[in-house]
Amino acid sequence: MNSPSPRCKRVKLGDTPTRLLNQDATPAPDRAMRKIFFLEGRRASAKAATQLLGVSRYQREIAAARVAHYTDPSAVYAVDTPGGRLTIIFRTI
Repeated sequence: MNSPSPRCKRVKLGDTPTRLLNQDATPAPDRAMRKIFFLEGRRASAKAATQLLGVSRYQREIAAARVAHYTDPSAVYAVDTPGGRLTIIFRTI
């Protein structure tokens, strides 16, 4: 039998949708957002973004994009790279 995915959440029998929503209302910031990357308008992986920017610059740009997202959640953060324009969007889970 396969174990559930780490992102799956076990639901107890007594849990109602409202109760589950209230539990998830204040998630931890590091685990609450998914990073989505676009390179020149096409979806890209985090690995591709890391290869384009390098590890240290990738971490700096993610930190800056996270600050921009907290300031204005509808904002889109874009970075010029040698391979083209890399756009970083955060989606809350």
